[in-house]
Amino acid sequence: MAGGRALTIESGDQMCRDAALEVHYLARWSDEAGLVRLQRVVWNGGTPKGIIMERLGKQLGKGTGADNKACVLQDIRNGDMSYTAAGAASSLMPVAHVLRRLHRDGYAFNDLHDGNILCCLDNNSYKVIDLGSVTLTGHWVSQLGTDYDGRWSTNRDWRAFGVAFLGLVCGGRQLNLWDLVGTNACTKMHTGAQCPWFAPVPAGDPCVLPADVSSLLVDSGMAWTHTERLNIVSALVAMFAPCINDDDICKKLGVLAGGADH
Repeated sequence: MAGGRALTIESGDQMCRDAALEVHYLARWSDEAGLVRLQRVVWNGGTPKGIIMERLGKQLGKGTGADNKACVLQDIRNGDMSYTAAGAASSLMPVAHVLRRLHRDGYAFNDLHDGNILCCLDNNSYKVIDLGSVTLTGHWVSQLGTDYDGRWSTNRDWRAFGVAFLGLVCGGRQLNLWDLVGTNACTKMHTGAQCPWFAPVPAGDPCVLPADVSSLLVDSGMAWTHTERLNIVSALVAMFAPCINDDDICKKLGVLAGGADH
């Protein structure tokens, strides 16, 4: 489709229901700048058979693709582009606003990764695609237990966002989301060990950044001023807090970006 991305819906009742829900979500949150624009839906007998969305650029990271997948992080590693800490925060701010909006409305993105965060063609910012896994925040309680409640779903979204954020501020480092945060169907890494960022954190615990995040910040810290480092750590602490405050995260990203967030 000229000027757009076309998604064809395969046959099957569940896929049709999922497609209808995705259309609903794209329309519901269409005023969010960080969400891909829905341009047209092809209907057949009340069922969506195709979804046409705006055309976007490269995905931020490899996502579910191979290690050599063309993406923004690869371009950074190759020296073809670079991000300042402020630029990274500013470019991801629209995506942060999408997460905040979903959470306010009682939903979790539930499948955020750097492969469904794509750069815009006309400005230096990102948008998210693929709302097919969006759930109510309490969806996983019935399957995983009461520890995996709405707070956990919100935390998990922001930890996945943190993977993308770290990739941009740390020189294009490609972190393995699947080993850190896990998937809906698996809480273990490919080695069989528990995913370190997946487990629920008790609400009363202090916020401690994961050791691998702290190590990554040390490795990359020479590129930042003292103030930049403090603001990066402040934003990450908010993302990894046991009790997430979406407004606080967006505010701290705004400070890092060099302006106030509203």
